[in-house]
Amino acid sequence: MREPLNVSTEKGISRRSFLERMFTATVVGITAPSILSATIIPKIALRENSLSGLYTIDLNAVVALQNVLGSVRLSIREIDSRFRIVVTRVSEDQFEAVYGRCPHQDFLIRPRESTNDYLICSGHDSRFQFNGTLIPGFGPAEASLKRYTTSYDGDATVTVEIDELASVSTSESSSSYITLHSTGPLDNQVVFKFGISRPEHLVLSLLSLDGKEVLRPLDGLLEAGSHHLPCDLSSLESGLYLYRLTSSTAIIGTGKVVVTK
Repeated sequence: MREPLNVSTEKGISRRSFLERMFTATVVGITAPSILSATIIPKIALRENSLSGLYTIDLNAVVALQNVLGSVRLSIREIDSRFRIVVTRVSEDQFEAVYGRCPHQDFLIRPRESTNDYLICSGHDSRFQFNGTLIPGFGPAEASLKRYTTSYDGDATVTVEIDELASVSTSESSSSYITLHSTGPLDNQVVFKFGISRPEHLVLSLLSLDGKEVLRPLDGLLEAGSHHLPCDLSSLESGLYLYRLTSSTAIIGTGKVVVTK
């Protein structure tokens, strides 16, 4: 039997703490005259064929959500630099969380402003209820915002569940997937094989275990279908790395790769 190649892979989610580190979120709430920011590391939950991130917001730290109609923006940079969630307290014991970009042209949805009883698109003034439902007659948007599950402990924390952080399956029969293959006896040469069901702006990143991006083999718009991307990893130091393929709204797949020299 031949010796294994210098690049080996292990797909999936066998080390939950790696993923928790990858999906750190930042909460930003505007409370005049200052801007408050808090960092959240989620708990990872397995939901059938996907991963969910459970983001627990400490209301003692996020002042904007202590009062009814307070509203904040949740930014999850490791899903995508543009990924946002807007969380609003709609009553003493109920919170709503919705996707924070307008379905019309992807402009940011503003957290609730003091004079409004709705959310508004920063680009063309489309309006949405706090649960994401489109309010007809304002702006060009034609669809509602995605709504996320929230749970309140009745005291000091509210948790937002963001589903499908990453697909567990890397099967090429899926509509969106990524797999990693070695190309032969050359050191640290691999091919990423991936597919998407519609045209998407994709970013393929390799990250060190502390979450820093060390290589970006792909950053651009691709057509729907199957794709192959050769990649030379020889510039990386020996060690364990994470790879991640993202679209503008979700992580398509993740895995691990070991580089040895």
